[in-house]
Amino acid sequence: VTLHEVYDQFPGVFPRERITGGGALLKIKRFCYDKRHPLQTIFRNHCKSNFHADKVLVHYPYQIAIVKTWGIAGENIVCIALPAPEIAPDDFAQTPPRPMLHLGSAGFINPNFDYQTLFAVLDTLPMQWRFTWIGGVRRPEDQSLLDAICATVRAKNWPDKFKITGWVEESDQARQIGELDIYCAFFTARSASSSLMLAIANRRCIVAADLPLVRAINAAYPVIAAGAGAELLAKAIVALSADQKARARLIDGCDKYAREHSYSALAKTILAQYQSVIRRRLS
Repeated sequence: VTLHEVYDQFPGVFPRERITGGGALLKIKRFCYDKRHPLQTIFRNHCKSNFHADKVLVHYPYQIAIVKTWGIAGENIVCIALPAPEIAPDDFAQTPPRPMLHLGSAGFINPNFDYQTLFAVLDTLPMQWRFTWIGGVRRPEDQSLLDAICATVRAKNWPDKFKITGWVEESDQARQIGELDIYCAFFTARSASSSLMLAIANRRCIVAADLPLVRAINAAYPVIAAGAGAELLAKAIVALSADQKARARLIDGCDKYAREHSYSALAKTILAQYQSVIRRRLS
């Protein structure tokens, strides 16, 4: 079993651990919580049984400690980094930013991306810019968020500067990410990101919010310029746009990550894990 979403507390849901009360009242509150949050209830039960799996895979070292607190046995946990798609070197250009800085992000419109911080960053940039969100809405409940984003874009008079493509094919998404000068990953919560892996595969300069996921990637590969809050994120973008050596360091880090954590490399690692399970089962 592979766990792509690993958090101390899952975003968007009130933590069960913070339910207050005592005695019968606490039991009633937890019972009501479990009924109203069936996904979290089922997940907890699976954790107690190690998902009935011989191995539970996570993507980053800090997540091992988290899943142990869920009750998953330590000897069953394996850490395998999320891979980057294999994109030929000819498909990306290590060129300096253009006079009109092209910023962007990719994926589904979702509440775990900090759009207010994004707007604040764009408001303060001293250079000319345009921004492209490569993706659209996946769930009907996110339509109101998209509507709010579009309303803000209209209010700021950015219709020619801020574009949302809507859903695009995976190959086209990769191509459009490759056209960005700087990829913006302003997540409020994220434990694994396929769109971030696409940015790394395209050897883009990445500016991201300072999250455990970002720190875990940077611990091994200097691929992301991280900052907490709009001011520091804006400064990181300005600095990268002016510093060719800094851009080169990030692009080189992306190249190393993409080469060492390709899908081909992942397949060999996963195969070895299956073989170890089979040997143990047959012994």
